[in-house]
Amino acid sequence: MEKLDKVTELLNHYIDKNVAFFTSRSYEKNISSIIDPYIPNYAKKRIFYYNNIPSNFEIKDLQNGLLFFKKNNIDIIFTVGGGSVIDFGKLVNFFGNNNISINDWIHNVNKKVVTKNTNSLIAIPTTFGSGSEATKFAVLYDGIKKYSIEHDFILPHISIIDEVFSKTLSNFQAAVSAIDAMCQSIESIWAVGANDESISYASEALSLISPNIVEYVNCDRKNSDKIALGSYLAGKAINISKTTASHALSYAITKLYNIPHGQAVSITIANLMKYNFQNNNHELLNISIDKINNRMAILLDSIKEKTIKDGIKKIKSIIFETGMTVDISKFDINKISQNVNIERLGNNPVKILRLDDIFIES
Repeated sequence: MEKLDKVTELLNHYIDKNVAFFTSRSYEKNISSIIDPYIPNYAKKRIFYYNNIPSNFEIKDLQNGLLFFKKNNIDIIFTVGGGSVIDFGKLVNFFGNNNISINDWIHNVNKKVVTKNTNSLIAIPTTFGSGSEATKFAVLYDGIKKYSIEHDFILPHISIIDEVFSKTLSNFQAAVSAIDAMCQSIESIWAVGANDESISYASEALSLISPNIVEYVNCDRKNSDKIALGSYLAGKAINISKTTASHALSYAITKLYNIPHGQAVSITIANLMKYNFQNNNHELLNISIDKINNRMAILLDSIKEKTIKDGIKKIKSIIFETGMTVDISKFDINKISQNVNIERLGNNPVKILRLDDIFIES
């Protein structure tokens, strides 16, 4: 994996280019002191900064970023931050370089006009959970409606993974991010879209994250190198397999109840583990029972457990010990169901007939 000294090398390489740093609003407070020493003084005069990126950004926010991109004739983008920031930079690079209307794209118009892969996008994650630095898709909202924009050209050209940024995170931020990566790994293993390569990435990610996440969150980012690598591998896994029901439900939960994404995903992950592996009488979605059983064995081996019951117990324990437990008593399940992401739901190996089966302990 590339470390931060790669920033200096790249800026030297792009010596005659206009460079944009897309960053979080907390960049000056938390991140600049870490990354600035790697920016040569001569390069600073041609770097443009953009930090007006809200979490779970919407179309209007992206349009503002595109105006900035065009106004300053940006050639190279460094996108530095958590999942939303990296997704934002990915989409500015994609839409800006191909002159595609965002609304046309999400309504399936003119998708064939994508011709330009600039190899000019560098992703630097600072929260270690989204895996966005390793994926060819990005999340965009229009109000409560979530779109997953996907294309091979959206994948960052270079990812710089340096665990030093973990020191800037609060315990809660660290937990929300790392729990997302753990859930991605679990979902990727059982996903209908998984293959041997994605399962290998996901299993390794889960083997790195599950034994280290509690100490990472609660003990001053201990083993941050393992969490950073695990998050990156989880991203590589879902880049192939995509996510499943926990993520499909999480987007509505985040928008309706203002629960951070990783925490929203964790709400259903343990119940889905039980549902997917102990509900063999339910309808399977383009996957055999033998494959499900094989993937269950891989998942359990990755978290060093022998039975589904013990595996579920471990996942619940991790969620509790990292402070991610959520009171769902006031959730309106019908409202969540109306805003579920159908594509990701269809990637779950077992058909979900009633959301009560996922939200309520049986």
